[in-house]
Amino acid sequence: MTRVALIAGGARGVGRACAIDLASRGWRVAVAWRSSADDALTLAAALGGAHRVDRCDLEDPDAREAWISACERALGPADALVYSAGPFHRAEVDQETDVGWRRCFEGNLHAPRATALRVLPGMRARGWGRVVLFGMASSSRLAPPPALAAYHGAKAALTAWARAAAVSVAAEGVTVNVVAPGVIDTDGMDRAVFERVASRVPAGRAGRAEEVAAAVRFLVSDEAGYVNGAELAVSGAWGL
Repeated sequence: MTRVALIAGGARGVGRACAIDLASRGWRVAVAWRSSADDALTLAAALGGAHRVDRCDLEDPDAREAWISACERALGPADALVYSAGPFHRAEVDQETDVGWRRCFEGNLHAPRATALRVLPGMRARGWGRVVLFGMASSSRLAPPPALAAYHGAKAALTAWARAAAVSVAAEGVTVNVVAPGVIDTDGMDRAVFERVASRVPAGRAGRAEEVAAAVRFLVSDEAGYVNGAELAVSGAWGL
């Protein structure tokens, strides 16, 4: 049986690695991207015509609904949602703006939650489904650096919501889990900051996007059916 995965934020980085990994294992994938046009073009070429790579702002409710509906018509109902989109946000506590704070929570909490709520009813009705959201290693400690108060707060809140959702759908064959990456070698962070933080990873190196994709692959598998409400850190022991 061919399964369908919706991947939010899949044009580059971790999302791209997830899309390529699942497609290589027989999944049909639909990728939503917002601002990485060149990366989206190369991803579409790499995946081939059996998949979808669409521009969509998932923070826009109308656009989100239109994209999911189009994917359902073209590929079938979503068996898995992998929501790796979400803006990385840095601002010192005394320099944070209301706009920046709200945008961080919209992209990292509200949009993932709304997207999950859109696909969960179908999964529950079919008796099988996987939702994988993205947190951040160390956010559950609730001790963020001052420059990451909004980002950590949004990720911690998303993890709390995922655990509540997991309890609500567990009896119907659906799982909701969180992957919590640590320092991963993508282009989502200023390079100087990245090098400084990576030097403090206990494993002695930054992680690779493919290592996060491997964790996602497990969580969307049949074998992970009893893993529900988990936060799986992929961090080389960073953030513990």
